[in-house]
Formats: sequence, C-alpha cells, structure tokens
Amino acid sequence: MNNNLFDFFYNSFLNPLLSNKDITDIYYNGENFFYQSNTKGRKKADIKVSSEYIYDFIRQIANMSEKLFSISNPILDVSIKNFRLNAVHNSICRKSYEKTISFAIRKATNSYNVSSILKFLPKDILDYFKNSLLLKKSIVICGNTGSGKTELQKYFISLMKHNSRLIVIDNVEELSLLQRTNLDITFWQVDENNNHIDLKGLIANSLRFNPDWTIIAESRGKEMNAILGSVLTGHPIILTMHATNLNLLPSRIMQMVLQDESSIHNTDILEKNIFEAFNVVIHLNVKRVNGKVVRYIDEIRELYPNKTFATIYKYKEMKQI
Repeated sequence: MNNNLFDFFYNSFLNPLLSNKDITDIYYNGENFFYQSNTKGRKKADIKVSSEYIYDFIRQIANMSEKLFSISNPILDVSIKNFRLNAVHNSICRKSYEKTISFAIRKATNSYNVSSILKFLPKDILDYFKNSLLLKKSIVICGNTGSGKTELQKYFISLMKHNSRLIVIDNVEELSLLQRTNLDITFWQVDENNNHIDLKGLIANSLRFNPDWTIIAESRGKEMNAILGSVLTGHPIILTMHATNLNLLPSRIMQMVLQDESSIHNTDILEKNIFEAFNVVIHLNVKRVNGKVVRYIDEIRELYPNKTFATIYKYKEMKQI
C-alpha cells in the first residue's frame, strides 16, 4: 500500500467521518454527503466543498493508486488500507441534470462483530456451524449490501482449527485485516485488469497450494465456474455473494457460472453440481429499528445432490429485534 495515498486520503476533508469508529459507509451523491452509522442510521453530513474540488480529490487518488479515471475508464475502484472507494466519473453521472461525480466509501475493520447476527440463534445452530467446518462443508453466505456477510465470514475463519491452511482471495483487502497467528493464511489481492491475477485465475492457482479452505471475499460473475470446479475437486470454500433469498440462490449461481464460456451448458447437470458442491447456504438480512442497524441470519439451508434441500433454520419473529 502506498502510504502517501493513505495519508492524503485519511487526512483529507473526510477525516471526521473516516476516523469516526461508529461510521461504516460514506456517500457523495454529486451534491451532498451522507454517512451510515451503526447507532444513528443514515445521516446527512455537514461537509461543504465544491464539485471541482471533489473531482480533483478523486483524480488525485486515481493517480496515486496508478489507476485510470476518465471518460474511457469511468469507474474507479480502489482499496486504501481498510477503506474501499468506488467513484463514478462525471461522463456518466448526473445530479439535477448537471454533470458531476459520485462516490461511496466502505470502511473495514480488523475485527469482527457478529453479536447481532448471532443474537437470535439457538445454541444448536452455533454447534451446527462448528460441525460444518469440521466436516469441511462449503458455505455460501448471501444477502444485500451491509447485511454482515463479511463479518460472518470472519467469524467462520475464527472457528477454524489450529494450523488450518487458508488461501484468502480478496478484492478489498478487508479479510487481510483479520490476522490469526494459529492459522496458515496466505492473502491474495485480485486485480481484474490483469487476466493472470483476476478472481478466476487466482482461484485456479489456489488448487496448487492444496488449502484446507479457499476463502472468497465476494463472487460476482463468471469466476463462479472456477469456484464450482474447485469445490467439486474436493477443495471447500467459504464465499459471499449478493442474492435476494435462498430460493433464488441456485439460479443466481447458475447464471454466474454460465457467464464463463468454458462452463457446462447442460443446465440439469449444472444444477445438480451446484446442489452437490455448495453444502450450506446462509441468507442474511438487515433492518433498521429505532434508527439502529440490526443484522441477522434470516435462513440456513443444506443442499443435496438430488436437488432438494433441508431448512436448518428460519428466523420468523422479527418483533424480537
């Protein structure tokens, strides 16, 4: 990491928000700043800077991170230590019919907080998680943005038995912040602009290291075919992805696999492989109650090769939150 970049970013006009431990996300919509707080919910920030200043600020970040941010490359996605910044160029972004840029910042932590996520689970479900890890069952964690997918993934890593070998493939550097000295962990960062170190390539390469687990920070597209192949060859994974609910999850995974031209196109076989590979699937949800963000496990299922499933857990009593 370029320390000059971090210093420039962290000590900027955004410092009051970046340094606030209660704030998890910061947004600029082209005109105003908002932030997401664990205790206060979404609030408007009292920051006043010109659009020209914002553009120069983001362009400087792009230059210092050696990435393009222009009409031909209108999306900037960069990790700055424990922060991830995604910006959209003014060639495609508008606010009140005027050209502008927008950006979002996600803050990662070097710990995990799953207290609310696990709060309503009975003890036998916690035991189920531990047993699933002992049996090396592959786990898919899905949900919307901000539902706690990465936090639950960190929790599972914390349950790994001593000296387990993990290959962690991360495009945000968030999981690399979680250090455990009793595990054999190697961290690889994705660069989607390089075919040799994109997510698909790193997943294929991970097999040569014979890991006990491959941890995928987030799967978004055709790399799911490499993930599926890895699991079917006996290398379990724990990955996160976006999915509205568990009913749609298998078809969502299938759509991602089929984006890879080298994938199996027989959908019956592909669906069977998906049910065989991804043993445990978990859906997370997030609600705001009295201004406070509450994350929780909505449903847990086991998938079976005959394309059936068993519901292990289903949260029903929202009023308990």
